[in-house]
Amino acid sequence: RESQKYQNGIELSLGVDLFSENWYAETSFRNFGITSYGTEEIILKELDLKIGYKERLKKPIVFKIDGGLANRYLKISDSQQDISINDTTPMLMGTVGLAAEFNPYTSLGLNLSGKSALISRTADKSAFDFSLCFKASL
Repeated sequence: RESQKYQNGIELSLGVDLFSENWYAETSFRNFGITSYGTEEIILKELDLKIGYKERLKKPIVFKIDGGLANRYLKISDSQQDISINDTTPMLMGTVGLAAEFNPYTSLGLNLSGKSALISRTADKSAFDFSLCFKASL
C-alpha cells in the first residue's frame, strides 16, 4: 500500500568548507516528532552526510547542489488497523536549493530534496522534501 503524509520538523546542521568557498561537507539531523492521523501515529528522524557545491549566481542569490547518504528511522503504528512498522533505512539523497545571503554569516533559502532507499526490505522506499531554511554561521 502506498501512502503520502505531510510532516513538519526541525533540522540541526553542522558543516565545514572544503578548502574552497564553493565546496562544503555537511551533516544534518532532522526530527519530525510525532504526527497523528486519527489512530495512526508516525515518528520520523533522519541523519545525513553530504558533500555539496555552491555558486553565487547574482548577489545576493546563491545556488547549491549536494548529495550523499542518509539514514531514516520511521515508526508507524495504528492499533485499529493492526499496523506496526519500525524501519531504519539507508538512502541515497540529493538536494538543490536557492538562498539569499544577507551577509557572510546569515541566509534564507529554499531547498528541494529527494531520497531513495538502498535496500528493498523497507516500507520507506523514497521521499521528497521541501524546506525553508534560515542559516546562521560562526
